[in-house]
Amino acid sequence: MKAIHKKASLLFLPFAFGFLTFYVFPFFSTFYYAVINSTIDTEFVGLENFYKVLTNKYFILALKNTFVFTLTAVPLLVLLAYLFSSFLLYLINTKTWFIRLAFFIPIVFPSASLVMFWKVFFSDFILLPVYILFLWKNLGFHIILYLVNMTRIPGEYEEAAKLEGAGTLAYHYFVIFPLSLPMTFFVVVMSIVQSFRIFKDVFVVHGVYPNEKLYFIQNYINNKFMKLSYPDLSAGTIVFVLLLIILFTILFSIGNFLYRRVYH
Repeated sequence: MKAIHKKASLLFLPFAFGFLTFYVFPFFSTFYYAVINSTIDTEFVGLENFYKVLTNKYFILALKNTFVFTLTAVPLLVLLAYLFSSFLLYLINTKTWFIRLAFFIPIVFPSASLVMFWKVFFSDFILLPVYILFLWKNLGFHIILYLVNMTRIPGEYEEAAKLEGAGTLAYHYFVIFPLSLPMTFFVVVMSIVQSFRIFKDVFVVHGVYPNEKLYFIQNYINNKFMKLSYPDLSAGTIVFVLLLIILFTILFSIGNFLYRRVYH
């Protein structure tokens, strides 16, 4: 058994090496770059770079746009995913494979293939196509997650609810909805991660300097990288990561509360 574990560890080593080399080491190196003057003049400047970043109007703009998009698009995505999955749940025994396929197909579409469509039909709009594209690309994935969760609820619950005189809406509200809360937490976390990836689609269409309403935190970081301004890039990254830590700490606290409330 120990020999098997050693062989398994050897298979894990390439992944561990790549993760440490391309993720962990570069991330911690940002703390060094954040407190020096530049990559040429490595003079220690303390928190000066953080002050420059926090007083930079483009960083504040990017931060505001990123969180405004996340806080508006994510609830809309979660709500639509829950409503569509609830509707499909009652059609699960019928031939709805083409409906589920229609929701799932956008996940595999490359963003570049949508550029011409976006430019032709949404040339006069700015934020609207970004929201449409975000919802269209990610809705199917979350519908599948919800359907998997809902179909795993024992059928005895529905039978017991019917014996008590509960209708379809009452059963959904008092049984399915509470049991879907932990999955909703997971869907919210995944949606937040996906909302930060919308930069890729905006970059394909609008380039490195989009409209101010589409200037996200990734635009700021990318532009600083292209200018080799590593101290500003590092300080901005650290500030953004700290805000994400606060956000996800709150979310996980809420998730643990919901889990205890539902299952205990």
